[in-house]
Amino acid sequence: MAGLKRLRNDENEPISNGNLPLEFRDGLKRRRKALNISEDEIRVLRNQRAANDARAAEEQKVMLLAQAEIAKEVHRAEGHACLQCVLTSISDAGFTLYEFLDELVNTKDRATSSQVSQMLISKGGNLLESIHQRQPKMAHAWAAKTTGEILAHESSKLAEHLRPQQNRGVARVLEEFSLTRIMSDAEELDTRVMQIRNIIRGYTFVVGAIPKVIHGVLTQLWRK
Repeated sequence: MAGLKRLRNDENEPISNGNLPLEFRDGLKRRRKALNISEDEIRVLRNQRAANDARAAEEQKVMLLAQAEIAKEVHRAEGHACLQCVLTSISDAGFTLYEFLDELVNTKDRATSSQVSQMLISKGGNLLESIHQRQPKMAHAWAAKTTGEILAHESSKLAEHLRPQQNRGVARVLEEFSLTRIMSDAEELDTRVMQIRNIIRGYTFVVGAIPKVIHGVLTQLWRK
């Protein structure tokens, strides 16, 4: 039985594997060695990096502009195709372009009329500006005619208010004289004139013609 007993290991002996050699490693992190680079070399490297960054940014900008231009062309082509489709539909329905627009603006259908009104309220100024750019002479003539008619009408109303009635004594006229009412009417006229000026801003020759129109109307009234 004594031969079956295992021999006790000597605790003082190191544990080792006879098949692998011992390897000693340095646990400290190795420090990087600084390169011996001069200030001129550093400056050259920095300039090269800045030039590379600038070139990359420029290439990115050119690429973005090209993509935006392509997107515009695609949008323009799609819009042109839709426009041609609508024009073809208008023609197939038996309308000329003017007849279609006139029918659209003067429609009696409530739903369609409401849509047109909302469009004119929000985008009417843009439409007028587009008309002016496309046909400036026609737009100027229309603006001058409309402005003269409105100013003549408003000036006639104010002059009629200021003119005393016939067969009335001076005392009666002075008794009913109201400076507040006259100033209110004049302020209303001035407000409408200012609105007209804002509408036709940009039509310089029309604005310059406004005093002439008022002068002519008032001269004609005071001659009566």
